Amino acid sequence: MMNKILSVVGLLSIIALTSCKRDDVPGPEEARPHAEVYLEDLAKIEDYLQSHYIKINDDNGNGKLEVTEVVMDSINAENPISIWDQTDYPLQYKIVKLYGVDFKVYFLKLDAKGDTDADGKKPCGVDKVWVSYKGNLLNGTQFDIAVNQTDFNLIDVVKGWEYIMPEFRAGYYAAPNGDGVLNPMNYGSGVMFLPSGLGYFNSYVPGETYAPLIFTFNLYDVVYLDQDSDKVLSRYEYSFNSDGTLLDTDGDGIPDVFDGDDDNDGYMTRDEIKINGTYPDFDAILDCSGTTSGVKKHLDASCH
Repeated sequence: MMNKILSVVGLLSIIALTSCKRDDVPGPEEARPHAEVYLEDLAKIEDYLQSHYIKINDDNGNGKLEVTEVVMDSINAENPISIWDQTDYPLQYKIVKLYGVDFKVYFLKLDAKGDTDADGKKPCGVDKVWVSYKGNLLNGTQFDIAVNQTDFNLIDVVKGWEYIMPEFRAGYYAAPNGDGVLNPMNYGSGVMFLPSGLGYFNSYVPGETYAPLIFTFNLYDVVYLDQDSDKVLSRYEYSFNSDGTLLDTDGDGIPDVFDGDDDNDGYMTRDEIKINGTYPDFDAILDCSGTTSGVKKHLDASCH
């Protein structure tokens, strides 16, 4: 499932995050309607956001945010401002259309990074990411943690990561001490509050079904993937229609990001885009007239 495992903790965390079945965990309950459960989850999440505070304790004093340094707890006299009302990390949300539901997914950006390519790589929902993270239930129970950097494909973990992680940008690696040790710098950091429909839904995590999830995370690096090996990076093919379904140019039931023949003309995309025996950058892929101003030829069944 993973190409690299950096620690035993990372391995255990991946097992939890991907919701692999364990013998000591009961099987899923019979699933309830997503729309019904979502309304309950949204109320729970919004109550949590209005009744809990967030603060960051720089325990190491090194100016680098660690997932264990992000504290969320019930508001009190010392910390009276809720996550909902605080302005240090403005609360944001994204609408995710899935299972016939418009999920409102709240998240916080803790990194103050911009949103341009100069600010770091941004993954699409099927790319590989290097992260550290911790997962909690709303009652504070920690069910998962990876304090060391670990990597996985976003389509191999809970669904919410596929949608929320692309809102963040990664950092870069450097060896500032000249010792050859690479250290993550200026990485992305955030918190996502997932309805159970974008988490484990009717599975037990841990011992609780239909549990909204909180993930605190750092995004260190992104590896752009080509899911269908068509020589077009997935980030150029991963897009959604207005109803939330993935783009499927030829309507053959296979989204472009997984389709090796995007226009269903019998010619593989990787063969159609080739120019003089080489594969061009996405912007340089030609259209049927031999220019780059029209519909790219691998998306146009009228030419090959």
